[in-house]
Amino acid sequence: MSSAVVDDLSPKLVVPDGFESRLATKEDLLQAATAEYEMTPEFVESALGKGGNCLALFDRGRLASFGWYSNKPNRSSAGLVLHFDPSWVHMYKGFTHPDYRGKRLHGIGMTQAVRDCAAQGYQGLISQSGVSEAVSAPPSACSKSPVLMLYPTTHLLPALPAVHPGKTLRPRGGTRCPVPS
Repeated sequence: MSSAVVDDLSPKLVVPDGFESRLATKEDLLQAATAEYEMTPEFVESALGKGGNCLALFDRGRLASFGWYSNKPNRSSAGLVLHFDPSWVHMYKGFTHPDYRGKRLHGIGMTQAVRDCAAQGYQGLISQSGVSEAVSAPPSACSKSPVLMLYPTTHLLPALPAVHPGKTLRPRGGTRCPVPS
């Protein structure tokens, strides 16, 4: 497992002009529940019904990138049911629309999620990546096995005042497979 700490301010991990970062509504999600977004109406209903939240980035109203978050048990894409201490939030099913890939939107969303976790008193965020998520990372950076990454908020709280957006998460040792970059 790798963990991350807040590093220097980075203008590359702030919400771009014209984009909005917010929790997606059920209506937003059902509208996007298509093969284009790799999401079905059944998945949306199930995730929301289990207490999941979807933090999303919208480009002038169009869903560009999203990630699902929960502190309840959750089934992974590998079919495993993951149980974490409820004081931690699990990020799952991250997606960036092909039209927006390469713009660092996933990293921006993860950075916002860690800030939100810190503000709400959670101990941190746990993210799982595996083979399917490794497609956009450099081939040498990722192994073929799932990787769990920890983003502890206890190290972030003093460094994340609301007046300083754009903190960058950097891994402490290990490979970057893929962490917010």
